[in-house]
Amino acid sequence: MSSHVATLYWTGMLVLFFFWSYGIVSFVLDLKNKIIPGLIQYRRGRRREKAKQEQDESRRSQVGTGERSERIRTYNFPQSRITDHRINLTTYNLDAILDGDLDQLIDPLEKNFQAANLKSAVQV
Repeated sequence: MSSHVATLYWTGMLVLFFFWSYGIVSFVLDLKNKIIPGLIQYRRGRRREKAKQEQDESRRSQVGTGERSERIRTYNFPQSRITDHRINLTTYNLDAILDGDLDQLIDPLEKNFQAANLKSAVQV
């Protein structure tokens, strides 16, 4: 009778061992087939998102918003006016400038540039 109990005990242990090993194998297969590809996909998505954010930031810094403070010049045809926002110069002869008389814009820009250079040389 004790041999039957021992056989039953070892058979039960063997069955438990197979269930346990199947659980480990099942977990490893799940890890291999589901979890690891999911982690790889997550990391790829994070890399793509980071690269896209860097690209968007570089584009935003290059393009600007188009606000009035970023504009260099405004051409107002109904009033025949040109405003240079860098030096706060406004002239009311748009037709002459479009015909090629650019001295009215270039001379004040040169003076402003020279004054800025002189100011920076004095501060040094």
